[in-house]
Amino acid sequence: MVETLPLGEIKKRTNNIYELVVALAKRARQINEERRARLHMEINTNDEFEDLEDALNLRPLEGHVFERKIKPTRQAIEEFFQGKLEIKYPENNVNSE
Repeated sequence: MVETLPLGEIKKRTNNIYELVVALAKRARQINEERRARLHMEINTNDEFEDLEDALNLRPLEGHVFERKIKPTRQAIEEFFQGKLEIKYPENNVNSE
């Protein structure tokens, strides 16, 4: 379900909405990569049972795990509204020579 975000609440927390969109997109990519890495670790730790699962045809669909979780973009937005997301700026390397 698509919901609009409270623009007034967003403006209270940041001055630049475009910068926030970029930060939320980057955080969503991080969440997606973390989930993928976690799933990869789960699959690799269960290699010893792979032959048995293949023989019994019990292997679950890979997409099934992702379907139950909220979307990474939604999770990034929730983290922002909960104050868990901090936007850090790269330091400028200005040479004083």
